[in-house]
Amino acid sequence: VGSEMCIRDSNKAHYNLGVALYLKGDLEAAASESKLAISLDPNDLEGYNTLGLIYKKGNKTPEAIEIFRKALAINPAHSQTHYNLALLLEEDEKIEEAIFHYQKFIELSKFETNQALIEKVKNHLKQIALP
Repeated sequence: VGSEMCIRDSNKAHYNLGVALYLKGDLEAAASESKLAISLDPNDLEGYNTLGLIYKKGNKTPEAIEIFRKALAINPAHSQTHYNLALLLEEDEKIEEAIFHYQKFIELSKFETNQALIEKVKNHLKQIALP
């Protein structure tokens, strides 16, 4: 149990450092720390989402999409990951797939508190929906 706690603590330390570096604007170091956190806990959903956001901010869309897909493989019911992936897919002009993930976000978010974002996504879907 002791070594598991040590790995978990180390994972969180690298995750937190990655977030701090991301907020500071050091995307390369932030990505490195996030990858290290994920290597310590391959099921770290927060780590994958942070790495995806780092890639998104660094205009590495294909890498970000891949990371968000990996996060959804860990937890397909994570609404924020669906939202993050939908934004990138839309940006990458993969509209049908983006619509699917926006809809999953809405479906999975119905009990969450961020109703303003849910309404914004619903309205956005009306604008991008294919005829």
